Amino acid sequence: MTKKQKKVSVVKEDNKERKLLYATVAIKSSVLAASTICEYNKNFGDLDFVSLNDKLGDEIIAVHSVNLKRVETMLFSQAATLESIFHNLAKRANANSSNIDIFERLLRLGFKAQSQSRATLETLGKIKNPQPIAFVRQANIAHGHQQVNNGDVPRTQENISVPNELLEVEDGKRMDTGASCPAGSTNPQLESVESIHRTKN
Repeated sequence: MTKKQKKVSVVKEDNKERKLLYATVAIKSSVLAASTICEYNKNFGDLDFVSLNDKLGDEIIAVHSVNLKRVETMLFSQAATLESIFHNLAKRANANSSNIDIFERLLRLGFKAQSQSRATLETLGKIKNPQPIAFVRQANIAHGHQQVNNGDVPRTQENISVPNELLEVEDGKRMDTGASCPAGSTNPQLESVESIHRTKN
């Protein structure tokens, strides 16, 4: 390999690593959040992007270590902000009560903010008091010898139940009543033959 070829391969390798670094930074959550915060918080002046990204990184590490104080603070602050938006829209809707279209539109937006505030507080409650997860296999014993198992039971040939069939629904299927019935009076020729008149065959 000549010196020129070696230089070209090093440049290509540097470009590949640089592109990979840019791609990694572009999808990093703290970088995306810092960029959005800088864009939406112009009233704080020109925020330093690097310092903001570092601060977000510290907060992410705290969350990973199960320190959720900032998360709880953030959720409560959002719920309070949404409540303030609801009251503002409700007051504006009342001020425009003579125009039903504007009144309904403002009130609908206010109720959306109220719903979001409630959902945010529910999320905060779940974080503060997480519900335990339990997997219980339950067996219900009914009266008699019947048992119902709630759970995943493999269906095999032995435990597949055959449905009950109703007799005398289809032609040819009759119930066995046990002893024979005496002949009726309408067809006396069909009476049972007495023992002394029985044929040999």
